[in-house]
Amino acid sequence: MDEQKLVTNSLQFCIFVVGFIRVQLQSILMIFLEQKLELHSVVMKALINKYLSGQIIYNHNTTYSFCSFREFLHDQCPDNVYDQIDQSIFYAQLYFVREVFNYNLLTPEQQFFIKMTADLSFYSGSAYLAAQTNGLIQITDFHNSDQTSIKTESPSVLYNYTLSQYYDCLGTQFIEPYDPRCRFWYQYAKNNEGIFIYEPYNDSLSGTLQMNLAQKILKDSKFYSVISIIFIMQNLMQLYGAQISRNSYSVLFHEFDISVFYHPLHIFNVPMTWVDVEFFNIKQFCNDSQETMTFCLSQKQLLLNQINQTIAFIKTGEYSIENKVNLDQLFQRWERFGQKEISVIFPIQSKLKGYNNQKPYSFAILLIAKVITDQTDQLKLFNLLDAKVFRVYLIVGFIILSIIILLFIINYGVFLVYQIQKPIKLLILFLKKSYQEQLTHQKLSKINKTESKIEQNKQKKIQQNKKSSIFQKINNKKTLNQKPLLNNNNNNNNLIFTYKNINYIQDQFYKQDNPPLLLQNQPSFNFQTKELSFQQFKGFDKCDDTQKSDIQFTKNNSQSPKIPTSFEITCLNIKQQQSNQVQSISFGQNHLNKENLQVISTPKITTEKSTFSIQNDEFIKLKEENKNQILQGLTPLFLEMKIIKQTFQDLESLINYSIDAQNYNSEDFTKSLFHFSKAKSTFQQLKNQIGLCRCYYNLGLASLLNNNYQLGQEYFESAIQLSFETIGINYQDLTNFKIFNKSQNNYVKQLQILTKKIFSKAYCLKQQALSFYYNDQNENFVSFSLLNRNFFKHNHDIQRIQQRNSSNVIVQLINQSLNTFGIVLRFVENNQSSFSDICKIHLYQEMIEIYIFLRQNNNKIFYKLIEKVNQIMNNQKYQDNIMSEPSYISYVNTYKQIIEIQKSRQLFLLGLIEQSKNNNIEAFELFTQSIEEGSHYSPNLRKKLKYHLRQIINDINDIPFKNMVFEAQKSELYN
Repeated sequence: MDEQKLVTNSLQFCIFVVGFIRVQLQSILMIFLEQKLELHSVVMKALINKYLSGQIIYNHNTTYSFCSFREFLHDQCPDNVYDQIDQSIFYAQLYFVREVFNYNLLTPEQQFFIKMTADLSFYSGSAYLAAQTNGLIQITDFHNSDQTSIKTESPSVLYNYTLSQYYDCLGTQFIEPYDPRCRFWYQYAKNNEGIFIYEPYNDSLSGTLQMNLAQKILKDSKFYSVISIIFIMQNLMQLYGAQISRNSYSVLFHEFDISVFYHPLHIFNVPMTWVDVEFFNIKQFCNDSQETMTFCLSQKQLLLNQINQTIAFIKTGEYSIENKVNLDQLFQRWERFGQKEISVIFPIQSKLKGYNNQKPYSFAILLIAKVITDQTDQLKLFNLLDAKVFRVYLIVGFIILSIIILLFIINYGVFLVYQIQKPIKLLILFLKKSYQEQLTHQKLSKINKTESKIEQNKQKKIQQNKKSSIFQKINNKKTLNQKPLLNNNNNNNNLIFTYKNINYIQDQFYKQDNPPLLLQNQPSFNFQTKELSFQQFKGFDKCDDTQKSDIQFTKNNSQSPKIPTSFEITCLNIKQQQSNQVQSISFGQNHLNKENLQVISTPKITTEKSTFSIQNDEFIKLKEENKNQILQGLTPLFLEMKIIKQTFQDLESLINYSIDAQNYNSEDFTKSLFHFSKAKSTFQQLKNQIGLCRCYYNLGLASLLNNNYQLGQEYFESAIQLSFETIGINYQDLTNFKIFNKSQNNYVKQLQILTKKIFSKAYCLKQQALSFYYNDQNENFVSFSLLNRNFFKHNHDIQRIQQRNSSNVIVQLINQSLNTFGIVLRFVENNQSSFSDICKIHLYQEMIEIYIFLRQNNNKIFYKLIEKVNQIMNNQKYQDNIMSEPSYISYVNTYKQIIEIQKSRQLFLLGLIEQSKNNNIEAFELFTQSIEEGSHYSPNLRKKLKYHLRQIINDINDIPFKNMVFEAQKSELYN
């Protein structure tokens, strides 16, 4: 039937595609492995040619262990030969010769040939060992046979050549029966130029089925010897055996006589043809009658003819495996004992260019075939049409399918409206609402900025007017005090009046938010927060409740600066220092203005604040509930709309994050933590590695500012790991400093970002370890004074203190921090122009402090770091008059603050060095200089300075005013 032919052809094509893919992969693998064998032969020939031409110089004083195979079997070799062979087959060189077996009796040319093989055995031994552990082909040995029957082997595998059959191609006068010159591979390689891999054969000594690769060596343009590589494919056979399935298997065979190298039914090491292996049990299955036997033999001959035709077609080369052109003749359709099979044959050819490979010996190295069971008879579906019952079922099915299609067309309009038109309207509504919300926030932010500037200008004018009025009152009081006193009562009244005036002036002075005299040299801060908030609440009396909540909500939204994620750790310390100073000064103001603040109606302010907070919380809660309201009602029924909905939900979460980012307060740790936690979940949902990495880093900064160093270190570690995944590196590349390609355009930016994260992790590790010694020292100094007094005295004392305080973990953290800082130091040293001087100073000072803590302040790295810090600080120059823009002036002021703090810290580190050397007076002077000099300071640094000053005061007695210092410490601890 035509239909059956069509099905058969299509099935054949499908089987061809499956078989082609699998066989092609196997052929590529085989070609690669064969190329390695040919390369070994090429390298060995090049080494021998250089040795013969004198380009390889050998040591004439080298001692060799030589012995023939016959002497070795008859125990006639020197004793050291047997000892070395027992240790390794590579330690002695055995050789074969048909007569004159003693090495000393051989001719000089023969002795030179044996020595050459021993000197070059380093390569053959390496190739032999590599083939035993890797690959699917195992090299058994390397041969080199000259014209005088000498045959050297590497390694010296033990063969009993006496048991070989007698080769008489050169006569029968020899003692040993074996002669390599009579082997077919030797004779063919001698007479032909090129590299040849011969058909599978049984070894004359071991009987193993193996293959041989050989080529000849010339000396002075004359034949000299034949080198050969003997190999087997045991691993490849095991691989093919593991791939055998119920319906398919693979075959390896050679084009000569179709001799099989591998077949799952070939269990004997006897050369057989593929056809003989397939019909090996012909007598068992076809011995019923003469007709059956004749039919089986005809099937065998049919397979043989098809294989020969395919091999002849392969030799023509009129096909293309890569382009799948003219591949029909590579297939064979045959039958064996009632089982129909389909097979396809592909050649494995050498691809080593520049050498004559295989030809004219053979067309291919091996041929590989894939046999698949033919199951076309089971798939004759068109035969079912002959039955009337199946025809009825097909007609009924066709009618039902037509009704379904008709119903679908009728309901297509409804489906289109509810599943396409309405969802698209919802998505458009969502985009409009998001866009309007963004515009609203942008307008509010602009209005709030202008209002804040106007309010600041008003407050400045009010402060100037108040200051002038205060000084006028002071002048009036002075004129009153200059009048003469009439009597004692008047004097007392005047004194009381004067004292009240002074208190009044002081109160007014602090009301104007002027800083105390002790902080005149400190950086100026804005202390108008409380007074402005009070005035804002005071102005709410003129508005109704709705206006109050709206105005206050606008105020809060206008004051929402973002966390500067690109700040250095030093800038973060500056910011923390400023916030601490503001808190301490505002505490002093509250204490000094206690009586004046009682005049204000605090219940009213408290009530208004609570009312506002409740309204604000309710508004935020309602806003969060309405964020996802639009898309929640969308219920898509088909895959495309589900994908569109998921995309818009991702877009919605991103827009909500962008809006929330404009409204949070970065100075509130809890709100910042909540904000970046939500951002982290948003970027995880969007699978945005870069955004998620930034969120982890910001969470680490928030934890670092809150002194939660362990949590910060974990966040920084996560940020670093995500950065590695984004860049495509690992920790091994980091330790080897092979992470960036300097030719990339964004090389500097990537380096700075990754260095910042690694630096932050190292800083958290160091702070986590040192916080044990410096936290709460003001409260626990008395109990820890005896323990910490001898901190720098001796290593044994340090070990005892570490044991008592479980500081093995602390020392581990310090060492881990030092190693991490070392990575940053390597980055900075290799890219000096990519990092600022402030960054370098801060890095050097962190490492100096760690070295002092570990008592490693005597190595070269330590002194180099100190020298670099001093050099950078001495070269600092300020350029204040170049630009007058406020942003540049603010930058210069911040820069100066950081430099002043780093100078103070450098004095502190020098003091630590002197303290570690027990130079307490010098250390005391450096510590006091660190406190006194400079116009800015770090609270953490002050805390450490107080701690070490207490140590020095407790240890020495010749410090001036020691008693006064102790009294001040006691009063401070008491307070």
